[in-house]
Amino acid sequence: MLTMTAAGLPRLSPMMSTLELNGAKARYGVSYLESICSAAGVPITESRPDADVRAIDCQVEFPEGNVYVQVKCSAQRISPKAETIRWALDERWIEKWARFADPVYFLIVHIRRSPVWIDHQAASTVHYAQALWERVDASRLDKAIRVPVANQFTAATLPLWHADLLAGHGVRSAGQLT
Repeated sequence: MLTMTAAGLPRLSPMMSTLELNGAKARYGVSYLESICSAAGVPITESRPDADVRAIDCQVEFPEGNVYVQVKCSAQRISPKAETIRWALDERWIEKWARFADPVYFLIVHIRRSPVWIDHQAASTVHYAQALWERVDASRLDKAIRVPVANQFTAATLPLWHADLLAGHGVRSAGQLT
């Protein structure tokens, strides 16, 4: 059964939905990453839910290798004056990320506070979301990561991540050693 929220947006009744809000946000965060990557023609592989023992949710797959992404989804409001978003980290995550030879990124998908962050309109579907990212440098992390608000994740981010991967292997661009 479909009901309407106070804002007039549709919501499934609790009898039909099986994910709690935090679980729904977690699934949406990974789906958001996958949708941007898919539109750019770059596949991802997701760790099985609750099996991300390396503190990694997904691998973004480039021809030469993978970069790794930890995804979080939040409805916390971003201040218009904010330059960075601070996210508290589990110390075990930092230890695990320090073992990676290839780049690890932290991605925060921001959704609006309403329980419905997708609006189905007559000619389109609107996602009220954006994602921000930062490369993880485990040696500089303490108990939190600061993600620059300017680092919006878009399809244009993927060539940056790809170049970062290649540079870590001594390659300037695809097929060229430094």
